[in-house]
Formats: sequence, C-alpha cells, structure tokens
Amino acid sequence: MEKNATIVISYIGYVTQEISVGDRSSITVQLKEDTKSLEEVVVTAFGATQKKKETMVGSIQQVRPAELKVPSSSLSTSFAGRMAGVIAIQRSGQPGADGADFWIRGKSTFGDATGVLIVLDGVEISSSDLNALDPEVIESFSILKDATATAMYGTRGANGVMIVTTKSGQDLLKPIINFRLETSMSQLTSVPEMVGGVDYMKLYNEALTTRGITTGLYDDTKIRATEQGLNPLVYPNVDWYNEMFNKNAFAQRFNFNIRGGKKAVTYFMSASVKHDAGNLKSLSKDYFSYNNNINVMRYDFVNNLSIKATNTTKISLGLNVSLRIGKGLQQVLMEYFLCQEKLLPLIFLLYIRFVMIKRFIRFGEV
Repeated sequence: MEKNATIVISYIGYVTQEISVGDRSSITVQLKEDTKSLEEVVVTAFGATQKKKETMVGSIQQVRPAELKVPSSSLSTSFAGRMAGVIAIQRSGQPGADGADFWIRGKSTFGDATGVLIVLDGVEISSSDLNALDPEVIESFSILKDATATAMYGTRGANGVMIVTTKSGQDLLKPIINFRLETSMSQLTSVPEMVGGVDYMKLYNEALTTRGITTGLYDDTKIRATEQGLNPLVYPNVDWYNEMFNKNAFAQRFNFNIRGGKKAVTYFMSASVKHDAGNLKSLSKDYFSYNNNINVMRYDFVNNLSIKATNTTKISLGLNVSLRIGKGLQQVLMEYFLCQEKLLPLIFLLYIRFVMIKRFIRFGEV
C-alpha cells in the first residue's frame, strides 16, 4: 500500500472517517455515532423495500427495539409515550388480556375498519399476534403515518401502517446466544375500603333510627358478640375482599435466542415462555375444588433460516408460532370483583370445619 494512500471507513449510523496510512502498519479506528443518520434506513413495504431516510418524503418513524422492552407480556403496552403520533389506551390490566388499543394519528375512517395495518415480515397480522411478539426478536419497527407514506397500501393503509421485521441470521465466527429472565408484580388499584361487621350494624341502626324506624334493628348483644369475636360460627364477620383476592399477582417471562451462520447458511432461532397469574385467591387445595384463578401460559417460537443455494438463488424460511393456554374467569372477572362489594360481612361464614372428617364445607345463604 502506498504511503500517501487514504482509507475511507463508513457505516450506517456512524460518522465517515478518512485516515491517511503513512508509515503505519497497524491502524486502530473507533467510529463515532452520527445521531443525524442513525435512522437513515427505513423499511417501507412488506419488509422487502428499504430506503434511505433522506430520500423519504412521507412521515415515517423508526422505533428502537430496546424501547419496547417493558415489564408486560403484551407488546402494545409499550407504545404509549414512546411513539410520536400513536395513541395507545390500555383498558384493562387483566392477565392475558392487558393489550392496549392503539391508533396512528387518531381514527381516519368510519365504521369498523379503524385498526392499524400491521405487517410482520411481509405478512399481515392482527393486534393480538403483535402482542404475542417478544421484543428480543424484533430487528426493526417502522410506523408509516401519512398518506404519502402509506400510498402503496391503498385504502387498507388509511389508518396507518406498522411494519415489523424480525431478526435474521448473520455470518459470524461464533454464534451469539442470548437469554433474558424477568419477573414482575402487579396489584389491584382503586380498591374500595369496606366497613366491618360491627361498623355495618351500627351504621345500619343509625340509618333506620334517623328515619323513625324502630323495627329490624341489630340488638346490642349481637353487636358486642361480633365485636368481641365470641363465636364466629354464630356471629360471622367476613372480610370478603381479603377472602377472595390476593394483594399481589406475579408474572414471569423467559426468552432464549441464538443467532449465527456462515456464508451459505444463516439462522436465527428464538423461544419465549410467558406466564401471567391473576389476583383471585385459590382455596382449591383445601376444598378439593376447581381453581378459578386466572392462569395464562404463552409459548412463542421464531425461526428464520436463509440458505444461499447458488450465486443467484436464495432460499428463506420464516416460522412464527404462538401458543396460548389459559383458564379462569376470563369473561366474568369484573362481576366477580363487584360481587365482593355487595356481600355483607354478616350474611354467612365463609367455611366451617367438621373435626371428625377434617374437611372444609361452605354453607350459608345469600
């Protein structure tokens, strides 16, 4: 190499450097990030078309996959406050059904077709499929907002388009292996504070007395016996919220992926397991009955394989599988929560124990 030779080093997202070789036999180069061009490559159509950002005239935003990693099993819960022009509303915190509703720049059409067009590796998917996607497998996430950017999708892209590309293999000396394990805790919010049995009887008597009603009052003997807890079988005082709900609920998530390959074959494989549990208190072990607590398991698998058969032929295989197994009061959970507000602490005892057979049996009347 000539002494007056100059080496030009450039890479997407970094400042181009020109270095004179001179008499040096070894050169160490450290590239600096160029914040102005970090997003210069944007996926614009079905995961196959890429354009430099300076050539784009439409409104397109690219989101870093690291920004989508939040302590939730649903990907859409990370949209709020992280994507300009995207409106995200999470209507429920129910395990397995906590995904957010989202729109790009509001609703642009009338009727039922108000959802965003979501494209994953060139295939249209639903919002539930997007929620099942693990952030660890996302290579790029692009949002097409205005009519210019979504013109290639016609009327189907009238409400905006989200284009997601999963990771693919790379030609590496050694495969890259990653795994992530996390757990989270959730609590019920806006829980009403209910009065106990003694306060209920006193307030009930006061309400009747102020209206001139002297019949149907709780006598002082029952109030004192309940307050002293003399015989809970005769004078029950049940805190229904604590009997029906746990204070905390826990969720676990695990992801394992491997990336590598050679010139002829490259691969990326990922496996994710997500577990979400509800706040309902289970007594099924004590009563030998059905466990009605919410328990949701999700298994997600992503496999991208690319084979270079010849110089002009390339074979690609993309596999994305999601399996969901859940049980519990999925549909009537809200009624179950409201039920504890209507139950009086004095109506009936939660359970009694028969010493001879050593079993718990529910009884009472509603």
